[in-house]
Amino acid sequence: MATPPINLNADPLDATVRRRLQMILGPIEVVTVLGPIAYDRTNHLCRMLRLAPGLGEVAITIPAATPIGDAFSISSPSTSWPRLVFTDSVIEHPSGHAAGLPAGALHFFVAAAGVGVLSGFTQL
Repeated sequence: MATPPINLNADPLDATVRRRLQMILGPIEVVTVLGPIAYDRTNHLCRMLRLAPGLGEVAITIPAATPIGDAFSISSPSTSWPRLVFTDSVIEHPSGHAAGLPAGALHFFVAAAGVGVLSGFTQL
């Protein structure tokens, strides 16, 4: 029997969904974001950044010196969405997007020195 698809847009993230993600990806630590932040690999590497509700647009700054291979995900409720800022570098996305949608999920990966790749539910 097939299991239903994982809903990363659930608000809040359902315990069953989290358990299924952990089975696929390994341990997932959710970090609640209460306002603009700068990526810090000690606190954010391979974590799910969960935006608190009601924040509107939230800037998440990724320093240019972020090591290749670093990655994190972002989950947004319906009243908050992230805008990624990669200092002195570029974010690659097929449509040039640098922000997430409300009630969406993103993944960010540093693919090369100064190049970050954004995927998921995005907007301009």
